[in-house]
Amino acid sequence: MTDRTALVVGASRSLGLALAGEFADRGWDVVATVRGDTSEGLAELAARTGRVTVERLDITDTAGIAALRERLGDRRIDRCSSTPASPTPTCRPHRCRPRCSPRSW
Repeated sequence: MTDRTALVVGASRSLGLALAGEFADRGWDVVATVRGDTSEGLAELAARTGRVTVERLDITDTAGIAALRERLGDRRIDRCSSTPASPTPTCRPHRCRPRCSPRSW
């Protein structure tokens, strides 16, 4: 058992879902973010492992990022993985990455 927590941004499917599953299967607590509704795969992962907390987050919404940070409170984030489906013109990966740095949490 571990007290480590991973934040996986964009965990509803594909690489993000796989990363969330890998962390959870290795005993990590996972905060998995989705932009829309929780995918069936992520819901199944959360039910199976009991280690996944699903949070809604749009990485282009500064207020939403601040709200997630507030909800997480003093929770320590040991690893952060950002795997959103595709960047928008206002949120290119090189601009979003600093929002997911250990210093920002």
